[in-house]
Amino acid sequence: MIESCASILVLKQEDHAAQAAVEYFKLASGCADLLARARAGQGILRVSGSTTAVQVQPAPFEWEYVETKIKGA
Repeated sequence: MIESCASILVLKQEDHAAQAAVEYFKLASGCADLLARARAGQGILRVSGSTTAVQVQPAPFEWEYVETKIKGA
């Protein structure tokens, strides 16, 4: 299913996962470094074959839907 998507968004990854994402999505090798060193909300967006680095900033009301940190940890 993922292979048929016109758009992909890959956010920060651990080193091994960044390299796997680069290989799977056929991204330039430099993308692995960007993904491994990205800050929260930074990543790579590919739309219809065009790839760019992005910074995603949710609106205040969206945080409850996008937060991935475990509460109370």
